[in-house]
Amino acid sequence: MKKLLQRIAKAFAMKDPRSESKFKLHEARFTLVEHKCALEFYRSSVPMLEARIARLQSEIEADEALEQAKGDSKRIAHAAKGARNAAPALGRQPSAFGGIEQHRTADFERTFAHAR
Repeated sequence: MKKLLQRIAKAFAMKDPRSESKFKLHEARFTLVEHKCALEFYRSSVPMLEARIARLQSEIEADEALEQAKGDSKRIAHAAKGARNAAPALGRQPSAFGGIEQHRTADFERTFAHAR
């Protein structure tokens, strides 16, 4: 494109001393056409970009929901683990260590007997 414009400029320069202004006018028209083409391209790509943005937003929302669910399941698992760990101390499950847990249960009951 630049070479074409340079050839046009040389042709105008040979014919007329006022060709500089004519060349600038042609260059401005060429630039205007170029900008119109670019504008049409961008206008045609807007719906495609909007659809892509909507798809990406839905993917982000789905990822956030998944992370929320993972966090909820971790909290539930942590609470269940805490309940399992607390149950032997209250004497509800047989202990793997036998008398140690029973001794802890007896201490617990003696300590908090007044609260009942």
